Amino acid sequence: MLRKVRVWPDRLHVIDINGDAFEITGVGYKDADVVALLDHVNTAYKRNLIHEPTEDEFKEFKTGRRYAWAADRVM
Repeated sequence: MLRKVRVWPDRLHVIDINGDAFEITGVGYKDADVVALLDHVNTAYKRNLIHEPTEDEFKEFKTGRRYAWAADRVM
């Protein structure tokens, strides 16, 4: 089960519940492609702020975002 994501300007780490991680290099928070990767692992983040620079070493987000039942229904 995935737990969190750390995103640098040039790479991305996906960390699971055991602390094991895998790295994707060449894609960071500066790239447009990072949005698809973050969505794929159900990351909770703000799309309009993901590409903004930060003074921190990396950006960290929790994964496992879930949608409520029938949230997409039109009433």
